Amino acid sequence: MVRWLVSKKGVPVLASVRSDPAAQSPCVLVVKYNEEPLQLSFHLQCTTFINGFDDEQTFTLIYDADNLMRDATTLSDATTSLSHDQLTSIARAGNPQIRALALTLAKPCKIRCPSSTATFTSKSGYEAPFHRLAALAKATAIDITFDYNWVHANNRLPLERLFRELGAFSGVSESADACRYADWAIFSTVEEDHQPPPSYTNAVDAGASQKRPRRGRLPRATITSSTITHTQDSYTTLAARFAAS
Repeated sequence: MVRWLVSKKGVPVLASVRSDPAAQSPCVLVVKYNEEPLQLSFHLQCTTFINGFDDEQTFTLIYDADNLMRDATTLSDATTSLSHDQLTSIARAGNPQIRALALTLAKPCKIRCPSSTATFTSKSGYEAPFHRLAALAKATAIDITFDYNWVHANNRLPLERLFRELGAFSGVSESADACRYADWAIFSTVEEDHQPPPSYTNAVDAGASQKRPRRGRLPRATITSSTITHTQDSYTTLAARFAAS
C-alpha cells in the first residue's frame, strides 16, 4: 500500500537546475513510498499560467527511484544561502532544518500535465517561471531545498533508506487518471517563432543598436518591477498555502 513520507498534499520547496542554482522555483514536493515491493517516487508540483487556460495549471515532474543515479542522488545539509522570503516560504514552525535533495537522473523525468493535444506556451507576463519549469523538466540534475521538519520522525527512516539502497527501489506505479503524461518536449519556449518578421525600420534600428558603445558607457540590464513583484508573490503564496499546516 502506498504511503506518503510527507503530507499527502505536499510540502513547500525551492527547486533549481543544478547548473543554475540561482534560478529557484517555488514548488510543492510529494514523496510516495511503498514497502512491498520497495518503491519510491518524488513528485515535484509546479504551477504557472499557460495559454489556453484561465487559471494556473499544475505540472507534476515525476522522479522515480529507478531513474535515479546511485552515488549522485543525495540528501545533505543545504549550503545555499536563502533570502528571508525564500526561507519563510519553505520553513515549518520552529527551528528550520534546511536540507538539499540532489536528484541525478538517468534520463529526463516524465511529466503529468493538463489534458491537451498541443504543446504548452507561456501566457504573456509569465515567461520567466514558465522557462524555469521547462528547464527543470529537461534537466537530469536538479536540487530541491526544503525544511526537513516537514518529514515526520516515523517517515525519515524509509526516506533515508533510499540513499543507502537505491538499487533496491523502483518507482511507484501511477494509477490511471484523466491527465496527460509526456516529457519535456511538451513545452515550447521559443516565443519569437510565433512573432511576425521585423519591419525594415526595426531591422535598421536593431543594427544601429549593435554599434560599439562609447568608451566608459556600458548598456544597462533592466529588471522590471513586475518581474520582482511576481517572484515575491510566488514566495508569499507558497508560504501562505502551508501556514496552517
